[in-house]
Amino acid sequence: MPIPSVPNTPSTDRILHRGLLLALALSGLIAPGVAFAVEDQPCAAYPALTRSPMVNNSPDDWLAALGACQNDATFLAGLGDLLNQHGRYQEAGEHLERALMLNPGLKGAQLSYVVALAGIGDNRAAEALLDSLLADTTMPVNLRRALEQQRALQNTPVLQTRWTLNARWGYDSNLLSAPNLTGLTLTGLPGGDIRWDTEGALLPHAGQYYRTDAQFELRRLEPNGARWDLTASLRNRHSRVEPLAGANQLDLALERSKPPAGPSNGSGLASWGHYISVAGSALTARSGTQFASLSLSGGIALAWHQGWAAACRTRVGVDLQARYYDNSRLLSGRYTGLMGSLSCEPPQGSQWLLGLKAGRDVADNPERSGGDQNQFSLRAAGFLPLSALTSLHKTAFEALGQGAITADFETNYYQDSKGFSPFLESGRTRLMRRHSMRLEYQHPITRHSAVVMGLEATRQKSTIDLFQVQSAGPYMTFRTAW
Repeated sequence: MPIPSVPNTPSTDRILHRGLLLALALSGLIAPGVAFAVEDQPCAAYPALTRSPMVNNSPDDWLAALGACQNDATFLAGLGDLLNQHGRYQEAGEHLERALMLNPGLKGAQLSYVVALAGIGDNRAAEALLDSLLADTTMPVNLRRALEQQRALQNTPVLQTRWTLNARWGYDSNLLSAPNLTGLTLTGLPGGDIRWDTEGALLPHAGQYYRTDAQFELRRLEPNGARWDLTASLRNRHSRVEPLAGANQLDLALERSKPPAGPSNGSGLASWGHYISVAGSALTARSGTQFASLSLSGGIALAWHQGWAAACRTRVGVDLQARYYDNSRLLSGRYTGLMGSLSCEPPQGSQWLLGLKAGRDVADNPERSGGDQNQFSLRAAGFLPLSALTSLHKTAFEALGQGAITADFETNYYQDSKGFSPFLESGRTRLMRRHSMRLEYQHPITRHSAVVMGLEATRQKSTIDLFQVQSAGPYMTFRTAW
């Protein structure tokens, strides 16, 4: 689950779905943003929100009242409809789903839920709900025509595109990931151990750096629910203080997935889908490192339909990689491993990810220092819009409620199968633990741009002093997407 940054812009399918909402409104059957069922009693904040024309209300106005109105189905239905009109389908679906749990008879909420499901690419669930509504013999003729129009849209492949550009300035306490050693003892020599004075070559160099990231995403949604995702990104990093810290990196990834059906298909506890992806990466650093990798991964995806897990998705699969070091062929290897992830998107826009990987990197050359290597990693990440913390709207920090916090923590474990080198600590086997963290606060400037302030830190411990590294530093990023 990628952690989101700047909201997506409307694409072709969103325009079509918004057109359907307008058609429904013009038909007089559903008034956008107002009560869908007269028997529901609105919460205290609801009348004030509907007193002005809808164009004067933004989703943030409604979200500010969510804490007091989260158990009011009428309010949630209106909020979901408004979020649909702004292209925020993921959030809309969460609120509409809760509205229907509180009051399953809200026809307008059901229609809006169809639009939200289609907007996030869950065509299978959208079709199932549409078929259920069309089976209702009491459905008015003009409303039935609108539903049939939406059903026809479900049979048309949809293309979505997204560009993202990041410009970052940052400070790093260790630009070259040096081990902070003033000297190195060489062991196993005929004349005994020798202390080598590194003359500062293995000391950290701190300073400013600049980074530019450009990313393009292309998504194709098939009528049968399948999805194609193509991602291409280019990254450039340079530093005037330490030119050798500069690097260029290119990443390409293509994935085909069949997402699990949503809970509306009545399949019980869970449903499953599958995915397969290929990816490639190439890095060239001014320090001389030239690295490339090719990977193939695939597995199953599960969606849970009961309790808190209904907001979560699970993936379990295998990962195969070929890793090449052009400047040092001896380091190249082949990786085979298992991977699993749990991603959750509970109400109010937050997102959470837990990922686990375990595998073995087999050396292409048996003479590689350390030999084959066991590798494990654990990652936990979260994205929390501050608007979800309703208490902020009553404090002096109300302006922060428009922003969001991202936290990303990862632990990696590497263990060689044999001694790394007889010249380093008498051939001791290398074992490394690498911990990294990233904390960000992002504040929107416009709908398509945001400013980000963050902090990164990395610490690597090793049984061999040469591989003990740590670095940290703050950064500021301007981010835009369209």
